[in-house]
Amino acid sequence: MTTVTATRKRKAAPKSGQHPERLDNWQLAAICERANRAINARVDTRHELRESCIGYHSACAEWHRARAVIEARKPVELALGADELGSSAWHRGRAVVHDEAAQMAREEGGV
Repeated sequence: MTTVTATRKRKAAPKSGQHPERLDNWQLAAICERANRAINARVDTRHELRESCIGYHSACAEWHRARAVIEARKPVELALGADELGSSAWHRGRAVVHDEAAQMAREEGGV
C-alpha cells in the first residue's frame, strides 16, 4: 500500500513594498522576520551613518505596517495591548513616524 502525502507549496516571501492587506499571515510573518533582521543589523549604528539610519527606519516602518495588519485580523479580545486606540492603529502610527524619520534622513543627510 502506498501512502500519498500532500505537501503544501509555500509561496515565495513577498518583496518589500507590497500592500500588506493583500498578503496572507505566512507572508506577513516573513516580512516581520526580514525587517527584524534588518533592524538588528543596524540598531547599534542607526544614527551614525545616513544609510544605516534610512535602512533602520525603513525596516521599522515595514515591520509596523505588517504588524498592524496582523493585529487587525485578530479578534479584539485577543489583540495584545488592545485599548481605546487599538494595537493596529498604534502600529500604523509608529510606521508613519518611522517613515517620516527615514524621509528626513534622506533629505537632510541624517537624523
